[in-house]
Amino acid sequence: MVSHYSSKIGSHLSSELDVPPPYSVSSPALTPENDIAPRPRPRRPCSPPPRSPLTQLQRYLIEIVAYTLDADFRLVRRALGQDEPGISSSQEEVTSILADDEKKDLFRLATIILDLYQKYMTNQWNLTLDCDRAAILTAIVEPARSMYINTDYILDMISTYAEHQCDPLRRKYTMVSRYTPSRAYRALWVEELEGTLVAHARMIYIMCPNESVRLVLGHALADLQKKMGIKDLEAGDTDRWLLKSPRRPGLWKMYYTLDPS
Repeated sequence: MVSHYSSKIGSHLSSELDVPPPYSVSSPALTPENDIAPRPRPRRPCSPPPRSPLTQLQRYLIEIVAYTLDADFRLVRRALGQDEPGISSSQEEVTSILADDEKKDLFRLATIILDLYQKYMTNQWNLTLDCDRAAILTAIVEPARSMYINTDYILDMISTYAEHQCDPLRRKYTMVSRYTPSRAYRALWVEELEGTLVAHARMIYIMCPNESVRLVLGHALADLQKKMGIKDLEAGDTDRWLLKSPRRPGLWKMYYTLDPS
């Protein structure tokens, strides 16, 4: 019986000896070099803060005017503080100041304007959508009021983007090309061309956010006038510009229907 009791004690002691010791701070399994580092959480890309409607409209107009005048977009971007010093002119051609999402939005607005205009000119204004009219009022008409430029003229300029999208091969759809007469009719229509050039000069003076942008676009306009053989052209005052800035027929009536206030 004593031997049986002794064997039970021995087996109990041996089982206690088999139990592994508790882990300590110095245990290899918990040392920093053996511990699995937590996976870093992916950071969400930081999107730029939204621009004010006026600033966004200015960018759209600068894009279209720079394209119309065949200005150097690299110089325009640099004047706007958007230049990328790591890219040389031989590596990549710069043809825009807008991001892809801005181009899509500009095309959407331009398409809406043309749709509203076509429906107005065909007595189908009842078929226009409230959301389309609201989009133009919010993005163009309301911010344009503070620019002291005919809003219907701005609507016309924005609408041309739906036709050319600043494609170098579709420059015939710009407002300057629209009013550039052929040699046979130059004497009859040169006044409309001059009015368009004066209007673009006025647009440059008002819409540019700084002197650098104004000088880049101003030089581009001067080069275009020289290329077209136009030398004697007064800048004119606001009243003269208002009278001699041609636009799509009936567009000003559509604008007042869109915004009767």
